Amino acid sequence: VDDSGRIFVSEVKNNRVSVFEPDGTFAFQMSHSNLRNPKGIAFDVTANLHVADWYSSGKIHIFSSKGEYISQYDSHLSHPSCIVINEEGCKFIGSGYNYDKFEYAILGPAPENKLGVQREQSDLCSCSGITLDSHGVVYLCSKTTSPAKLPYSIQCFN
Repeated sequence: VDDSGRIFVSEVKNNRVSVFEPDGTFAFQMSHSNLRNPKGIAFDVTANLHVADWYSSGKIHIFSSKGEYISQYDSHLSHPSCIVINEEGCKFIGSGYNYDKFEYAILGPAPENKLGVQREQSDLCSCSGITLDSHGVVYLCSKTTSPAKLPYSIQCFN
């Protein structure tokens, strides 16, 4: 949901993001020839929408809030499925593919600013949902566990 109350829905099988007005009426769709299996979506502080593309070699696509395609960047994961962005522009991206370990990447405000990529043996696997609280603590939902609070926060480093 954006600041004006519009609802953004990723449509995995239709390779697009659909946008609805607050009253539920259809507004428009976001798509691109490289967008395949969009999963997680998150707004940055400039109201651009970042879309985790599960299928296309780990890419995150960026659209304007009006649906215009802007660019893409590498998530450094094979199958990104969830994304959250903090106020400084740092991105926490979880993978939705591995069933024996938990994969995630932390990127700085500039997409090429890779702060870390981890692959950990864990009870957590295949990230299916993610959010961030007002203190910067990441919460995620895994297909095999109940919601979990991760033991760290997203922080930007210079």
